[in-house]
Amino acid sequence: MIRDYIGLVTTHGNLARSALFVWPEGPHYLSLIDLLLRLLRSAGVDEKPAAWGIDLLLQHASITAAEWGARASGTGQEVDELAATLASADREHHPTLAAFHTAAFTQGTPEERHRWALDTLLDGITHHQP
Repeated sequence: MIRDYIGLVTTHGNLARSALFVWPEGPHYLSLIDLLLRLLRSAGVDEKPAAWGIDLLLQHASITAAEWGARASGTGQEVDELAATLASADREHHPTLAAFHTAAFTQGTPEERHRWALDTLLDGITHHQP
């Protein structure tokens, strides 16, 4: 469901970026929240973590969609730029970072990274009470 939401928001340019600053409204937004609540509640998530979890899931979705949308439109940074920045880490000032392989930060398809992020978020939402 979150993947579908990301796909929808990604195709509408600035919509993902605006969702970071203004809460959506209207019947479609309410249907989205209702569906997410039903899914989380059916997984045994209590009211407070379900509500907070929806906020976290939609923030993640909006950020992901904004990043993918920017890259797709050619206005976002490329992964090669990140790799170059990380590879330039000075061993004296950033010893832990310099010891890491740059590929650790850039490997994986967007789908693999997205699946990992959602699994991690959902594990936290379903297992931790605020």
